[in-house]
Amino acid sequence: MKKTVFTLGIIVVMVCAGAQAQTCPKAAADDAALEQLLLLQFAKACGLDDYELVEMLTGHAEFRATMQALTERRISAAVDLQKAIDDGANSSAIASKMNALMALDKQILSAKQGAVSEAGSVLSASDQAALYLLVSELEQRKQQLRAALGASGAPRTMLATAPPAVAAVAAPVVSPKEAILASIKTFAEKLAAKDIDAVVNQFSDSFSHYELGDKEGMRAFLKDAADMGYLDDIEIDLDDAEVEIDGDKGTVYPIDVFGAFGSATLELKGQQEKGAWVLTGLDISGI
Repeated sequence: MKKTVFTLGIIVVMVCAGAQAQTCPKAAADDAALEQLLLLQFAKACGLDDYELVEMLTGHAEFRATMQALTERRISAAVDLQKAIDDGANSSAIASKMNALMALDKQILSAKQGAVSEAGSVLSASDQAALYLLVSELEQRKQQLRAALGASGAPRTMLATAPPAVAAVAAPVVSPKEAILASIKTFAEKLAAKDIDAVVNQFSDSFSHYELGDKEGMRAFLKDAADMGYLDDIEIDLDDAEVEIDGDKGTVYPIDVFGAFGSATLELKGQQEKGAWVLTGLDISGI
């Protein structure tokens, strides 16, 4: 159940992050409170206990920062595409920027649908259907809830009266180590799912490797590995991974990888760009 409520938090954040990224701080805070109230309502309807409720809200809080960063990348990609169109860029440049934007949209949609499907393994059919409706109609549900609560600020007032354990997760502080580890976990999940576009989107445009080259070289490498079956049934173990932070840069090591090729150990390097942790380099050993 812990995994399930964690997943529920991810779903809602991913759907709503786009709207929040473009709002002012006060509006974003109100919006966050509305989401949490909707989650509280859903949890109550599903009969989740207090422990499961806190786990769900914690998942919501932890992934808000990560998903908002992803959305900011999408907004930036959309701006870049529009600028390329307005500036009369060549077809290749426009197509490249459009593909990057479409890949981000696909990553968000794929993750949302996958999370809803995964939740079905422990939710009843009716609860899973209710969850999908909540996700699909989130903006309308928030508008309805906002109208029902009345004046602005009501959602935060209601959260202030929540049990201490619930109120404590309403305004989380996500450390750099937690943020970069969340990014690495997403990388691992997407690699295991052989979602090459989603994996490559987590790499910085400044990524470089002495053998693979740049970001597109990484894409070609992963595509070849997938075509040859090396990514089939791949397992990525982060249990021993340690995160080292130095300013706006970080390193995660060791990451143990097992698959048809045998085993290997990864060291991933990243840095913050536009508020998000992206990968700038990697080393592979043991192959």
